[in-house]
Amino acid sequence: MKVLILYPTENQASLIKGCVDNLHFKGIKTFALNKNTWDYYTLDSAEFRTVINHLERWRLIMHSPIAQKIVFHSYYLLSKSIGSIFGDFDVVDYNFYSDVIYDKLIVYGKNVGIKQVISFWGSDFYRVSDSTKERRRKYIDLIDAIHLETINVKNDFLNYYNDYKTKIKVCNYGIGLFNQIDELVNTRKSIDRNKFYGCNVDGKIIITCGYNARKGQQHELMIRALEMLDDSVKEKIHVVFPMTYASDDSVRADVEKELDSVNFSYTCMTRLLSLEELALLRMNSDIYLNMQISDSFSSSTMEYFYTGNIIIIGEWLPYKFLKSEYGIDYTETSKSQLTRNLTSVISDIKNKKDCAAKNKPIVRLLCSWSNVSERLCSMYMELTPYQYKQ
Repeated sequence: MKVLILYPTENQASLIKGCVDNLHFKGIKTFALNKNTWDYYTLDSAEFRTVINHLERWRLIMHSPIAQKIVFHSYYLLSKSIGSIFGDFDVVDYNFYSDVIYDKLIVYGKNVGIKQVISFWGSDFYRVSDSTKERRRKYIDLIDAIHLETINVKNDFLNYYNDYKTKIKVCNYGIGLFNQIDELVNTRKSIDRNKFYGCNVDGKIIITCGYNARKGQQHELMIRALEMLDDSVKEKIHVVFPMTYASDDSVRADVEKELDSVNFSYTCMTRLLSLEELALLRMNSDIYLNMQISDSFSSSTMEYFYTGNIIIIGEWLPYKFLKSEYGIDYTETSKSQLTRNLTSVISDIKNKKDCAAKNKPIVRLLCSWSNVSERLCSMYMELTPYQYKQ
């Protein structure tokens, strides 16, 4: 079996690479292509030599000044160039439903008879308008499977569309950073925390707010809740704002302006982090806040679960199944109760940390690639029967 995975942004490259690697070890030849940058990744280069040569020729065309200036023709050329390699694959998987290029490719794929999957990542469903959802309906009609990460997202999807139940497959992605975290734990590698955070954090409780610089993280909400803590509590904490990924300069400026007047110590992480530094960022945090407008199954959030953080999640986010189905410990909060819940957690930090430490083996079972790849293979197999490695 040969699978083409399409994705739109560099932020997704690490996860997609993990997907390709693990499908390869199951005997499924997989080729990942960033449809915007034309970067590709595969462990089966010899198998896909014709595809690679074809894409390299098209890359020259798509990067030409004429193609870049004429948007309509760029869309046309892009869909035509990618569509022309469909014949080399059994399945095409559209990750993160993002723009009209996918629409054009879905129509083309249906016409040539290739099996097609749309993999929704969360915000591509939750943070789009109803008019966009309705426009997509005619394209969803054409595809063979809808890949969603959790039962909660499935229920929300069905509640909106009231259709497609037989097409939906539920399977989360694996998380490659777990291996990096385990390696650091096994080698007992540590960091100079004061240097890492840029100030003296000795004896401080580290609270991490969100995981990128998008407005949807609701940084201002978290900052206001933290500022409402008693002064005696604020003396005990150091707050970290990861602002590196999905960086939006205007959002970062707004957050920094909001932080100008606070009475607690903080660090805005703005430089690019290596995978090791990213793992250390998770490992050195004590409390993690996820108060996004919407979310589905954030890899970053699961990494904080895995490293024993005390997790506080907005009650509107679809994580309830983690507690009800898997017994994972976390604190659910409304916006108005965030300060109170933070106070409660900080006042009982030792017991809360002991409870949070029990999440690790459950999260590994749920999110390690060794377990997830089996479920992904099954999804593809149902579309095109194929014997893969057990």
